[in-house]
Amino acid sequence: MTVTFVTALVLQPGPMFRTVEHYVKNFETLAATGVPILAYIDSRLSLRPFTNVTVIPTTPTFSDISFSLPSVRDPVKDTAEYMQIQLMKLKFLTDAVGRTDTEFVAWIDFGLFAIFKDPDACARRICEIAEGAYCHDKILIPGIWEGDRHDIWNKICWKYCGGFMIGHRSVVERVYRRQTEVYTSNLPRITWEVNYWVLMSDCFQWYKADHDDSILDARNMS
Repeated sequence: MTVTFVTALVLQPGPMFRTVEHYVKNFETLAATGVPILAYIDSRLSLRPFTNVTVIPTTPTFSDISFSLPSVRDPVKDTAEYMQIQLMKLKFLTDAVGRTDTEFVAWIDFGLFAIFKDPDACARRICEIAEGAYCHDKILIPGIWEGDRHDIWNKICWKYCGGFMIGHRSVVERVYRRQTEVYTSNLPRITWEVNYWVLMSDCFQWYKADHDDSILDARNMS
């Protein structure tokens, strides 16, 4: 295998947008593929063991900044805490590099299988991805919208899909540092992780996809 898959389930203060059981059910379908997975799991939770899954207990921390939130959002789902959790993706990928010796690490949302129309075909595709070769200087990532005219601070931007991406082990820490710089320099405004990534598009290699099976249409790009 050339790719280790990285995922996380972190609880936020207050009610979850979906139940923990929903996320776990979809994760177990991912785990059943047998690909190597590092799972960063809230220390208050536990998972059924899989031989290919390494669980890393995680205690989330949230900033007490009085954030300025986007004006067009779901007030139940798109909270400041939720957006902070989404910004942890590159942090977890960076940490994962020190815990695996594979050439690439891939972020995959904990419940991504919920969006697939053909889960069996997507499971096979994940196994193929686990043995591929990809960009060495950028993170390979799917996206819906083309172009660069987006309302970063008020509306979600789907130039990038946040549920899946692949990075060479030598590049993910640099991209995470860049995200941290962009985030801190724009406080107290906060937005979705995919919106920050629009501001650092030179870090990513885009391919056309949507929030469906096509999100896994990554091609070998060594």
